[in-house]
Amino acid sequence: MARPLLDDARGATIEPRLPPPKRRRFRFPGWNPLDNRRALTAILFVLNTGIPWEALPQGMG
Repeated sequence: MARPLLDDARGATIEPRLPPPKRRRFRFPGWNPLDNRRALTAILFVLNTGIPWEALPQGMG
């Protein structure tokens, strides 16, 4: 199994600094929001590999 991009200790350090999620609109709610940890992992993956954002694997959200 591959090692995670963001280990638990570092994730616990970064998570309080991330902005809180916005409230969903009632009339046009849009997509369900990702949790901050998954979004940050996806951003780190794109930065580490250099792939385009659109080529991000679906398993990452």
